[in-house]
Amino acid sequence: MNQEVKDFTLALSRFVTALLRERGEMAEYCHAAIRVADARNHLFTVSENCGTDEEQNLYAVSDLCRVDENSFESVPDEGRLLAVARNYFDI
Repeated sequence: MNQEVKDFTLALSRFVTALLRERGEMAEYCHAAIRVADARNHLFTVSENCGTDEEQNLYAVSDLCRVDENSFESVPDEGRLLAVARNYFDI
């Protein structure tokens, strides 16, 4: 995995974490989606009441998370974030 992909997944992970913290809810109850506006510059926006639509660069927050086995909190799923990165970078 190259540095550009690592940087993207880290930025997306931080964005998802901040969104969940701001809303104070589990990912399963969050009806927002994250739009990747510019993958190379790590620009993301939030769209309300949306599901995943890869053609529109939309990814439901619940699709990007998993439940941590220790804390039982929603956390970004690195594998899913890497799958999103594959849509924008040559991996």
